[in-house]
Amino acid sequence: MFFMRKKIEGAVSKAPFVYFVIPLIAGIIVQSHVNFQLSAFFVCIPLCVLVAYSLAYKYSVAILLPLCALWFFVCGMCIVHIHDSKHSALYGTQTIIAEISGPVHEKPKTYATEITVGADANSKSKAIVYIQKDSLAATLKYGDIIYLSANFKPIENDTSSTFDYANYMAQRYVYSTAYVSSKSWQYIGHTPTIMSVCNSVQLHVLELLRLSGLQQHNFELIAALVFGNKAFLQADVKQDFSTAGAMHILAVSGLHVGIIAILLLYILQLIPNSRLVWLKQILCISGIWGYACITGLSPSVFRAACMFSLVCMSHLLNRNISTYNTLAAAACCMLVISPRALFEVGFQLSYLAVIGIVYFGNKIQYLIPRSSNIVWNYVWGIISVSIAVQITTVPITLYYFGFFPTYSLLTNIFAIPLAFVLLVGAILFVVCSAIPVVGAVIISCVDFCSSYLQHSIYVFSHVPHAAIPIQISRLEMFVMYILIGVGVYSIEFISARRIQKYIGV
Repeated sequence: MFFMRKKIEGAVSKAPFVYFVIPLIAGIIVQSHVNFQLSAFFVCIPLCVLVAYSLAYKYSVAILLPLCALWFFVCGMCIVHIHDSKHSALYGTQTIIAEISGPVHEKPKTYATEITVGADANSKSKAIVYIQKDSLAATLKYGDIIYLSANFKPIENDTSSTFDYANYMAQRYVYSTAYVSSKSWQYIGHTPTIMSVCNSVQLHVLELLRLSGLQQHNFELIAALVFGNKAFLQADVKQDFSTAGAMHILAVSGLHVGIIAILLLYILQLIPNSRLVWLKQILCISGIWGYACITGLSPSVFRAACMFSLVCMSHLLNRNISTYNTLAAAACCMLVISPRALFEVGFQLSYLAVIGIVYFGNKIQYLIPRSSNIVWNYVWGIISVSIAVQITTVPITLYYFGFFPTYSLLTNIFAIPLAFVLLVGAILFVVCSAIPVVGAVIISCVDFCSSYLQHSIYVFSHVPHAAIPIQISRLEMFVMYILIGVGVYSIEFISARRIQKYIGV
C-alpha cells in the first residue's frame, strides 16, 4: 500500500491535469443528462478552494485528491450550466438580424450555412438556413450580417439513416432549420473575425488549387485532406475511405498538425541565431494555430494545436514534458470553451486515439526488436501505432459506425506517407504558384499522387470482406472499455509488483 500510495502521489505531481480532467468530464456528463439548478453549487466552489488551501500545508497530496476531484466535478457541472443558459432555440416565424457563423456550402438549389442571432448578448440562438440560389446569395461568406424572415422548424433525422443528426446538432446548440427565399433576406454588412478571415484564406487557396490544373476528383480530395473541407467530396469516395479504414486522413487531425509542425520547425532551424529561440517558438506556435483556424478548428485539430503549444512552452521553460499531462490540459481547455464537445465523435476518437498511441504504442513496438532494415522498421512502426489506436477506438467505432475495417493496417502503410506528400506538395504549390515552371511540376506530382491514393483506396475498399458489419449497443461499448481498463490495470499492477519485489519493499 505504501508503494502504491507513493506511486499515486508521484503520478499526480507529474501529470496533475489528468486528475483534473476526469472529475471535470464526470461533472459535464452528469449536468448534461440531469440538468441540476446550480445556484447553490456556486457557493461550494470558493468554499472548496479555501478548504483546499487550508489543508494543503498539513496533509499529503493523496488526502487532498478527493477534495480536488469534488471541486472539478462541480466546475464541470457549472460550465455546462453557464453555456446552456446562454443558448436558446429559435422556432416559428422570425424576422431577425443574424450573423453567418460558419462556412457557406453550395447545394443543388440553395446555399447552406449556420447563422447566429444575438452573438453579443447574454442569450444567443443558432440555426441552419438554406438560402435560395441567386447571384447575391453566391457572394455570401463567413462573418456577413443579414436581415431575414423565415419559418424555423426543429431539425429532424433522416429516416433512411441510423445517425442521430438532430442530437448531434443539439450538442452544438443548433436546434432548428429554415428555408430562406431570395425575397426574404437582404445583406447588411460584414463583421471581420479571426475565423471569418481564416475561412476567406481557405476559400482563396481552394480557388487557387481549383485553377491549378488538378483533376476535379483530385481537387476534391486535396480540399478534404489539406483543409478538412469535405463539402466537395463525392459520397462514394467518402465511403471508400471509410471502408478501407483511412477516413482519418480526410479528417484534419493531429497527423496533419504534426506535419505542419515538422515543416515549420525545419524552416525555422535555418535561422542560425540561437538567441532567437523564443521568436522561433512563437512563430511556430502562431503557424500551427493559423493552420488550425484555417481548417475550422475541429476538436482533433484544437487538441493537437494545444498539445504542441504546451510542448513548445515546456521546452522554453526547461520543464519536463508529460504527454498525458499535455493531453489532459488540452482537453480541459477545449471543455471549458465548449463543454458539449465531449459528446462529439470527433472529440472522443481524437483523444482515445492519442491515449492508445501513448500507452500501447511503444509496448507493441518493443515486442519485436528494431532491425537494421529501415523499410521493416517503418512498416512495423505504422502497424504497431495502428494496432495501438485500434485498441482504444474499436469499441466506440463499432458503436457509432457499425463496422470494422479489416484492411486498415495495410491501408495505413501507404496512405499515411502519401498524405504527407500531398499535404507538403499542396503547401509548396501555394508558396511557389507564382513561379510558372516550378508550380506546374509540383501540381503535376500532387495530381499523380492523389490519383494513386484514390485508386489504391478504391481497390482496398472493394476487396471481399473489407468491412465486417458489427453493431454494438452503448452497454456493450462500455463493457469493452471496462475490459480494456481491467487489462491495463492488470499490466500496471504486475509491473508494480515486479518493481516492488526487485527493490525489496
